[in-house]
Amino acid sequence: MPDYSVIVRKGEIFVKHWDSEIREYVEKKKTDQVLSDVLQFPLVLEETNFGQFFALIAREKEFYEKVFNSAMYGHPLQPFIDECALPAKNKNGLECDYVEVEWCCQEFEGEFEFWPGFSGYGDWSEDNACGSEKTKGGIAIEFTPLNEYKDLELKLNTQSDIYSLKQSEPLAKGIRKFTVYDVIKAILFEITWAGDISKGRKGHPGCENETSEAAA
Repeated sequence: MPDYSVIVRKGEIFVKHWDSEIREYVEKKKTDQVLSDVLQFPLVLEETNFGQFFALIAREKEFYEKVFNSAMYGHPLQPFIDECALPAKNKNGLECDYVEVEWCCQEFEGEFEFWPGFSGYGDWSEDNACGSEKTKGGIAIEFTPLNEYKDLELKLNTQSDIYSLKQSEPLAKGIRKFTVYDVIKAILFEITWAGDISKGRKGHPGCENETSEAAA
């Protein structure tokens, strides 16, 4: 276990560190309840839903808009904050059990690539020779309004199996912890793929980002 780790429990921030005098880990509630000064430390989530964690991001909106400007395609964060503040929908059309940050890992031309992703997890239909049946797996949510999954538990999937583009079986299996930075980046990258939603969600999903990338 590292000397320091950050725990978000029921939407509140705690810091756990090794006390060399008493030779054991000590946990304390963080006084200022902000994450901007602990981005480099490993993160643990306990009984925290997406809305609670996103509220911690919203608390320092201006800071994260600067730090993650590239990951957010330069889009403003406030419209997403406003959307998350809308009443939660009772029925989740995506049939997600929870939302998660996960590792995307692959080997490409001899180089291992790792990046954090954000998605839902639950039932989705899979077509096969016998028709269509439901299976459990990841569900894309980049175009889904935040209030539709704000009450779902946010989890961290530390499994980091490495796949090659040339074969279906993993080259290696393992786990990799997330830092606070990893988790926030994954969430902001995914939700802003929908573009600037300040005037509502409309048009071709992701079209603004595709246009900006083409012009870059």
